[in-house]
Amino acid sequence: MVHPLCALLHLIPFGRVASYGEVARLLGLIHGIKTSGWMVGRVLSGLPREKWDSVPWRRVVAQNGQIVAHKIGEKGIIQEEKLIAEWVAVQDHCVRKDFFWVWDRGS
Repeated sequence: MVHPLCALLHLIPFGRVASYGEVARLLGLIHGIKTSGWMVGRVLSGLPREKWDSVPWRRVVAQNGQIVAHKIGEKGIIQEEKLIAEWVAVQDHCVRKDFFWVWDRGS
């Protein structure tokens, strides 16, 4: 699952985010949306630090925009900083809804 997940994350444009559940849906995970999103989160949380710059993991947030990694400390701070560097609006550890990416098969 790691390779298709990483490939999908590279499709999320600079300055946009997607929810864990949306990423799971696009990967074809057919468990409940919360379970599938949790599975994506587990894979991303296990991503080795040396991959943090090459895989845009920072572009995946909770459905409500919350930066979930913020609950675990340093990685959340880094995620927030990287999103802000991409001009994503972050306030109180949440991304505004208008920064969410919507998959378009035609693009």
